[in-house]
Amino acid sequence: MATAQTVDLARIIDNQKIGAFHIGLIVVCFITVMADGYDIGAAAFAAPALIREWHVNPAALGGLFSAGLVAGLIGPPVLGWIADHYGRRTAIVGGLLFFGAFTWASVLAQDLTQLIWLRFIAGIGISGVLAIATALVIEYAPRHIRATLFILMFSGVTFGGGVPGLVGSPARPGRRARNTRGGQW
Repeated sequence: MATAQTVDLARIIDNQKIGAFHIGLIVVCFITVMADGYDIGAAAFAAPALIREWHVNPAALGGLFSAGLVAGLIGPPVLGWIADHYGRRTAIVGGLLFFGAFTWASVLAQDLTQLIWLRFIAGIGISGVLAIATALVIEYAPRHIRATLFILMFSGVTFGGGVPGLVGSPARPGRRARNTRGGQW
């Protein structure tokens, strides 16, 4: 009878040098978590227009901003279970498609209540994806650089939060572009 040989995967991972696999993983996870930051930032930039168009009290937007965060109580356990049973790739792709579909559907919202519910449902997908991306980076990173790789990956949330400002700033109503000599076009 043959005996099974034991392999210490933690030691193998910890002894690895950073290579193309790690860089690719960080880049893909960075872009993935950037979607969450973008979503939060885009909601903040949309708020003034929502107040004007739907005539809502600014205090009523609290639900809009917290809907995705509250969904974070549901997304990680649900997508974690899916990742354990069907694979991490399936869970990440499924979570991003779920998030994307309900984020896209939010443009069809007719009032603040509908928008809050759509953001809540979309938040289930993205919050689960955040948890899985975090687990992937921590699992595959060598111990001596694990924290650095995690921080690089998770800075995608912050970067994504700044993108709506770059995209939305030139399109703000009442803002006119300036030419290079300081005059208005």
